[in-house]
Amino acid sequence: MKNNKLIAEFMDLRSTGLSIYKPSEYKYHTSWDWLMPVVQKIGNEYLNTPFDETYSKLTEGYENIWTLEDTYDAVVEFIKDQNNKDSYNYYTDSNVINGLKECIYFINEVTPKDEQGKYHKELLNSLKDAIKQLKPIIKY
Repeated sequence: MKNNKLIAEFMDLRSTGLSIYKPSEYKYHTSWDWLMPVVQKIGNEYLNTPFDETYSKLTEGYENIWTLEDTYDAVVEFIKDQNNKDSYNYYTDSNVINGLKECIYFINEVTPKDEQGKYHKELLNSLKDAIKQLKPIIKY
């Protein structure tokens, strides 16, 4: 199943020791033993809640939360939502620095240098300082 591969990628099977399985052998949709560690990871790494609260939050709105099928669907929905959030976060890594540079560019475009006052200069200096501080931290 396509969503089993999605879950396997979320779980990073290489680090869990389950990489001996082929994608066609993933059992997230048929086995509680496979699915519950996914729920646990969601609670530990994303929601910061105990297992029972995580399970309740995931299955909220599903008709029968105690079925494997609904739990599986809830997990898939969570992972897809999480992946969408990650893909829409434009300002990550070097894009942070690019964003700061864009701010400097637009400030200079809107207000010519000879018309910039103390506030403009302070703002531009702060942006330049932020870039200097971020360069060693961010792969640029």
